[in-house]
Amino acid sequence: MKKVYRITMGFLALILLFLPLHVGHAAGTAVSVKNYTYKGYPYIQIVKSNYTTNTDAINKVLKWHAVNNAQASENMKKEDDFHSITSKVQLYYNKDGKLSVGYYDYMYAGGAHGMYDTTIFNYDLTTGKQISLKSILNTDEKKSKAKKYAVYVLNAKYKKGANLFEDVINDPPFDVSKMPFYLRDSGITVRFYPYDVAPFSEGFVDITIPYSEINKK
Repeated sequence: MKKVYRITMGFLALILLFLPLHVGHAAGTAVSVKNYTYKGYPYIQIVKSNYTTNTDAINKVLKWHAVNNAQASENMKKEDDFHSITSKVQLYYNKDGKLSVGYYDYMYAGGAHGMYDTTIFNYDLTTGKQISLKSILNTDEKKSKAKKYAVYVLNAKYKKGANLFEDVINDPPFDVSKMPFYLRDSGITVRFYPYDVAPFSEGFVDITIPYSEINKK
């Protein structure tokens, strides 16, 4: 279903979702960002930066998500007015030349419920390039430590009564080439999709993994 949803995103659509405009400037950073909407769909842009590398290219990528949703919306309305996708954008990290911007989409195209999707962009503003999870967990050892810590947190949540899949939490899907994540001061937060480790009703499950655990000797 997730694959079908991601493919569908290219030509299906959304209902309008308006967000208030605001400017954000985090302490310790030279980047100011602002929220915009394109035909009602939200996106974030860099409006002031001391890092000049590829700012226009980054903004183009960040805006395209909203443009794609708007184009999809027009096609979707032709099929069924009751089908829809709503979208939100969130600034997760903006500090020390690093930026994490995430999009959260919900598509309903019939059936008992819709489908969630998320797209998170992590940038190194000194180079203008995206930061991949593979570049952080760049050895089998680091990947193993990160997954082990995620398993530890999932088990702790389960013992406290969280609605998680008992038969999955000790070996959750952990594909560093596909897994969404965002930056934190002291680590990274990885995101599990609905049905990865929990029922649909729980939505996304985020686990923060400290760099100290990843780099532990």
